[in-house]
Amino acid sequence: MANEALKLYNFYRRYKWTAEDFEGWQGGMVDHSRGMFEGLFGGAVLEGFAPTLAGGLDIDVSAGIASGPTGFLNVVTAVSSLSLTAPSADFERALVVVRPNLTPTDMITKPTDVNTTVSLTTEQRSEVAIIRGSPASSPAYPATEANDVILFGVRLEAGQVTLAEVDLDFEVRDLPGKNSNFQQDMAKFDDRLRPYRYGNETVGLKPSQLSAPFGRVFSYVQAISPSIFPKDSGGEYNHSDTFLNMTTGAITGGDEASVNFTPTIPSAGNAIVACIGINTDDEIEVSYGNTGNRTECLDAIKNQKTTGNGSVQLPLYSKPIAFVICFSDDGANITEIDVIDCRGVTGFVQNSSGIASNGITTPGSFPLTLDETYDGKVIFVDTTASAKTIYTPTPTPDFKFTIVDIGGYLSTNKVSLTAFGGIIKIQGLKGLAATYELASDYGSWTFMSDGTDWFLI
Repeated sequence: MANEALKLYNFYRRYKWTAEDFEGWQGGMVDHSRGMFEGLFGGAVLEGFAPTLAGGLDIDVSAGIASGPTGFLNVVTAVSSLSLTAPSADFERALVVVRPNLTPTDMITKPTDVNTTVSLTTEQRSEVAIIRGSPASSPAYPATEANDVILFGVRLEAGQVTLAEVDLDFEVRDLPGKNSNFQQDMAKFDDRLRPYRYGNETVGLKPSQLSAPFGRVFSYVQAISPSIFPKDSGGEYNHSDTFLNMTTGAITGGDEASVNFTPTIPSAGNAIVACIGINTDDEIEVSYGNTGNRTECLDAIKNQKTTGNGSVQLPLYSKPIAFVICFSDDGANITEIDVIDCRGVTGFVQNSSGIASNGITTPGSFPLTLDETYDGKVIFVDTTASAKTIYTPTPTPDFKFTIVDIGGYLSTNKVSLTAFGGIIKIQGLKGLAATYELASDYGSWTFMSDGTDWFLI
């Protein structure tokens, strides 16, 4: 005979479970999933949401994907058109955000009370919205709601009728890692050479070691020795922050070994990307791209564009530390900067990554003497029948070319590369003879000049 007590117990347990509010159970499961996204990404724009000035005080924001600070995944598939108005007085800061718009659907009745309904599912749509701040002589950005992801800020002033690129502020944009609990906790243990915005025209750099002489230290890609930046006047490690003034080019603070750099000030109303790097002598190098607007500079940084408006140029033979978007109101001074930490997103140590990119050529005769037409070229070489000789041109800064073996016989018939007017070095660390042999089947080699010598990169 079946155990009647057990049947009654199971009925009781099923009844109690279904009597619970289903919305609470569902919410707990969803919160668990969202909690994982929250810890990993925080609030961050993952793709898209680029603004376009649409005339007057109107802005179009492209489609995009963002992870919300509480784990909501925001997806907008169409352009969002926004309209602003000028403040009545003074200045104002506004935020453009993306947020979830939740609507309970498929309502069901609670098993123990047919007069009470709970949501079986919740429909989520995401929307782009504007949060206005309060006008003031020194305005602050307004507070966001719990699930908002900041796309960019907008600077407004009384009587304004047209928006310009300078009015868009990307420094407040939520990027991956900025609000991530996991990545923030990791960052607490990694302050090595961390760049930060010290003022409207000043960049700060943390030292390379957490605590001298121990602790984790910053090291270069493909280098064995850790950095001892910054160094004092005697060449010894100095555990103090370093400051770079982007208007004057002055380097102050802990770094006493680097020489002041020559700044580039964009024309009034424009911006330029400065890349700060640390070379193998543990000294600062700063290089500039081309003038553009803020959006062009941000796009060039994201896509590593080395030509065109707003382009990026990495300092030669240095490890990139920070991209700095320098904006000028008057064309004479840097009036505002955006500092982007690039320690973890650039793994190369030269002026550009990868091979040359100005087309492919297959020479018909050798020995081959390169000239300015080979700048940026990929040179296909076939040594199936015999060894080959190539001569470099007179060293010119940033001249770059790549040699690729397409025959597979380099181990037998080598290519001899002779450096005209200089020697060939590897990563700026090891000097070689003026002639270098390429001897790896199907290998590829990229060479770049600093204006004096040739470097294998």
